[in-house]
Amino acid sequence: MLNRLQELVNNTNSRATSQILSSSKNRDLYDWVMSESAILTDCSIKERIYYLLNNKPNPICAEGNKKTFNAKKYEYGFCDNISKCACFASHISSSRKGCDMSYMIDKRVSTWIEKYGVENISQSSAVQAKRKATIDLRNYDKIYEKLAYDKQTAGFEQVVARVSEYVIPAFTRDEYVGSFRKNFYLWRCVNCSSEFKDHIDYGRIPRCTTCNPKTVSKGEIYLREYLDYLGIQYICNDRTVLKNLEYDIYIPGKKIAIEFNGIYWHSTEFKDKNYHVNKFLQSREVGVRLISIFEDEWINKKSVIESRLANILGCGEKIAARKCQIVELAGKDYKNFVDQHHLQGSVSATYKYGLIYQDELVAVMSFSKSRYTNDDYELMRYCSKNTVIGGASKLFRHFIAQVNPNSIISYANRCWSDGGLYHQLGFADVTKNQVNTGYWYIKDNTRYHRSSFTKSKLIKIGEDSTLSESEIMANHGYLKIYDCGNYKFQWRNIS
Repeated sequence: MLNRLQELVNNTNSRATSQILSSSKNRDLYDWVMSESAILTDCSIKERIYYLLNNKPNPICAEGNKKTFNAKKYEYGFCDNISKCACFASHISSSRKGCDMSYMIDKRVSTWIEKYGVENISQSSAVQAKRKATIDLRNYDKIYEKLAYDKQTAGFEQVVARVSEYVIPAFTRDEYVGSFRKNFYLWRCVNCSSEFKDHIDYGRIPRCTTCNPKTVSKGEIYLREYLDYLGIQYICNDRTVLKNLEYDIYIPGKKIAIEFNGIYWHSTEFKDKNYHVNKFLQSREVGVRLISIFEDEWINKKSVIESRLANILGCGEKIAARKCQIVELAGKDYKNFVDQHHLQGSVSATYKYGLIYQDELVAVMSFSKSRYTNDDYELMRYCSKNTVIGGASKLFRHFIAQVNPNSIISYANRCWSDGGLYHQLGFADVTKNQVNTGYWYIKDNTRYHRSSFTKSKLIKIGEDSTLSESEIMANHGYLKIYDCGNYKFQWRNIS
């Protein structure tokens, strides 16, 4: 078994050793490693491998503490933190024994006598006179003021010199407050003399928008063309509403902004996990409804997005709910309609209702027992083919009349919803954490919901139980992307 383990280590990348050892193919070898290294409780599989391949070195230090294991250097170190480690202190003490410090002291004194004529430099009359003159001339208020100024504007000259080939600053040193990403400055292009605002964090060269117009993804171009088709007036790349943040598309007449998010460039490789939710919250504060469209949604459900945008912008066909008939739906009819008209697709439900207009299904609403709370029921899905005026209210009242629930819970995706529909139905916003976010995993330009990759599921297929879910997924080349979070709404039967 030991030879087999050594062969596995020699022929495998160190980052993948744990995964391969934990796979079903090597289950017997994995069990042997765990049993032979049972003395190492709560230790990583890498440490156990090192322990067995190095003739089982003593993992306990002279002070009776567990030694730390350095996975990068692949060796044991001192126990505990170095600043607290008695073994380390003992090692340093013993390493210094026999070092003749008196020789160094004598050498230093002889040097001072040779240079200054005294045994200690502070005894030199020239040094004393210089100190006195410095103290007499010192104006502490001015010095502290200069220090504060230098600290605030440190790096201004270096930044200007670094970008001088491309741009020159159209701002003063007094206006410079560092190269943090949120700090935008006015620059003038060396090539065309245009002025523009940009940041300079992490070595960035300010980009002249005249000489280097922003590239636009195909999805965003198609989205603009669709808005043109609807006759909507909009502004591209607007920075007037949110100071340092840009809207891909802004519709002033309706106070609606649209973001087209490429799933690779908006992953956590390039965006903070709170980037999307913070932009949503800032938009809400200034009264703008932000709609966030992710690239894979546009690719896979373009017709649903177009229909929903048309309804939100008031361009869709309108049908009065009073002209519709309520029906209970079979599972197949319900699934087909929701998959065709809802971004998240269908989900199993106990109660499934639809509205029929001129022999055609135009709206659907479904309910089931609450999944995550103590409420009686959960509103699972509502979607419509066109704008059905009063359709949601008609279906909701029908469910209340039939079932008479005490309370209903529901969740709304804030990438699309402003919560208006729920308020019309009498729901209250009970969202406790406004900065709540959901995440997906990304690979090959496709998003996968995190529920498919819980740690328990990953362990069942042989992944290393000592690693976290995120670590396991990262080892397999998956990135993360976060959304704008969800609203949580609750309805109570006050009667």
